[in-house]
Amino acid sequence: MASYNAIVIDDVDETALLRGSGLRSINHPDRLPLKQVAAPFLNAAVLSWRWDGIITEKHQSSRNVASAIRHAKNTNTIRYLFVDQVSIDQSLPAEKLLQQVASFSTLYKTIPVIAAYDNPGGGEEFSTTVLRPWIYSEARLFRHNPTKITYVSHDAVLPVKVMGYSFSKELRAAWLGSFMKTIAGLLVGDIKMKDIGDLKFILPPLAPALAAAHKAMSPNDYLLTAILLCSVSAEGSVRARCDITEIKFDRYTFTQEHCRDGYRMCWTFRDILLDGVTVGAWRCKDNVYMDMMHYFVDASDDRAAAEANILDRLPMADADRRLYAEQEAQRRAYIVLDNESGPPPVVEIVSVQL
Repeated sequence: MASYNAIVIDDVDETALLRGSGLRSINHPDRLPLKQVAAPFLNAAVLSWRWDGIITEKHQSSRNVASAIRHAKNTNTIRYLFVDQVSIDQSLPAEKLLQQVASFSTLYKTIPVIAAYDNPGGGEEFSTTVLRPWIYSEARLFRHNPTKITYVSHDAVLPVKVMGYSFSKELRAAWLGSFMKTIAGLLVGDIKMKDIGDLKFILPPLAPALAAAHKAMSPNDYLLTAILLCSVSAEGSVRARCDITEIKFDRYTFTQEHCRDGYRMCWTFRDILLDGVTVGAWRCKDNVYMDMMHYFVDASDDRAAAEANILDRLPMADADRRLYAEQEAQRRAYIVLDNESGPPPVVEIVSVQL
């Protein structure tokens, strides 16, 4: 039976949390009232949040966590709050950590969720915040949650209706999109991630290949590999904000621009090669009416061959290669959400004062 450390809502000293003495990791739980809570997780919620405040080894605080706790107290029904930073044992070996992250992630699909991504005055667009890989993956897990998703804002300036529109819009974009968009954001520098190697935790069905790619490739090569492998399962392309052919890669190269039969003259193409073997395609559309260029990245038309050619060039053990092959259906379901079965979850927007 699954169980995780949870914050005991009624026992939290909110002022201490806001001062900077509150949120600690699972290995230093003395600052927060915690309790091991087991399934079926009655009177509990799970937090999806943007890390904010002071994040150091000695002390950590978060206005977003404080907002979630304030809301939980106001409900009089939520007694426990699961927060990844205190609920997941970060000291576990990689394989066990992967298992625990995957297990914990199921909470976003099954129990009430509190989301808190505020960053007042931080200068980051809300859409960019939601595209952060961890937040994006959690938002996609909300899609079939049978309970309720509550966004809690402590922004004293932004009207609740505006936040409600933005949150609902970004949720829909996450449910209809794929992980290629957030990875492309990492590649072109629009989105930051502390450790891009953590993508294997965010994309479990691709974990064997991503772990091998991260070990053997430069960061840019690794991210392009992740995009192409996602494209195989998504059977689609991703739009990049800029021309990725101008980015430095070590093992990827691009052919000269050329046209293709059946496409208008405004389209140009370049094949993407890994170690000299074609694995993908770069497309550019010249929008002459708006004086803009649109760039797209995709796996090769023969997706099975593209995937095999990529995997052949990664240091994967035979067992990992077999596991990857066995997870084809899981990858497809994970990369492209089923938006036809079942209604979307109930979404609520609330505002709290800290």
